[in-house]
Formats: sequence, structure tokens, C-alpha cells
Amino acid sequence: MIEDSDKVNEKFMFPRKTHTLILVACTKGSLDLGYDMTTVKLLPRSILVLLPGHLVRKFTPSDDFEGVLISAAISNFTNMLPLMSRILVCMYYYKDNPIIKLDKSEFETLVLFTNLLKHKLPKSDNHFDSLVVAKLCEGVFCETLNNYSKRIQGSINTQCSRADT
Repeated sequence: MIEDSDKVNEKFMFPRKTHTLILVACTKGSLDLGYDMTTVKLLPRSILVLLPGHLVRKFTPSDDFEGVLISAAISNFTNMLPLMSRILVCMYYYKDNPIIKLDKSEFETLVLFTNLLKHKLPKSDNHFDSLVVAKLCEGVFCETLNNYSKRIQGSINTQCSRADT
């Protein structure tokens, strides 16, 4: 989990291929993120998830940017793989809409999870602490899948109702 955008550019040399699940959340300011042949702009209360295999080309935060980047190995999410497969059929929607804007309640939940992670990460020096951190990461990504699936389902319902008229 990285909160300081300067550390992202120091730690990762771009371009860089992702081998982990990455969640980027913007809480203040903006962030231009270039991956593959796409460039997106994250604004406050927006999130983006990148699956393994993307080529991240740039990470350019505004001067007032605040947010988090969480990177987690896919092996930490074996319990979630069946859930992920349920929304993979909607990848066309995700491809065209990689960023979602969170409502106030969704945003507060994300902040709660990231604050718990910030609190627990420095103390994860034993097996049980590591399990708690892994479960918190799983919770963050599960909640994120929940947020994406709500929008995907809404999009599918909207498209179906348009087709019926």
C-alpha cells in the first residue's frame, strides 16, 4: 500500500508490466494514469482496478493529489476467483469504463478499509497479523468488485430495457 505518489514513481520504473492486482483510489486532486494504449484521469472518489498483465506507462499526479495504490498478488485472492469469474463476462463494459466514481457511502467504506490497512501493515510481524492484512486486502478488492458489479448490472439492465422499447 502506497500513499505517497512520489514513492510510486521512485519505487516503480515506468513502463512496467503488472504482475499483481492493483487498486488505485483518488481521494483529492487528480491522477493521470497511462496503461497499455489507454490514458485515464482519476478524480476524487474514483477508483481503478488493473488486473495482472497490463503495461503501466505513466503515473502523473496533480500537485494536490491524495490517494492510495494497493498492489496484491493474485494468490492472495483464491477465495475470490469464483466471484471474479462472474463479472468477467462483463469485461467489455469494464474495458470502456475502467474508472468508477464512488458514492459517499462506497467512498467511506473504502476509506475505512484503507485506514485499517494503514494501521495494521506496520504491525504485521507475525503469522496472524499477516492473515489479518491478507483478509483486509481481500475485503478491499471484494468491496471493489461489488462496486463494479453494481454498475455493470445497472448498465446491462439499462441496455436491455432500451432494447425492449
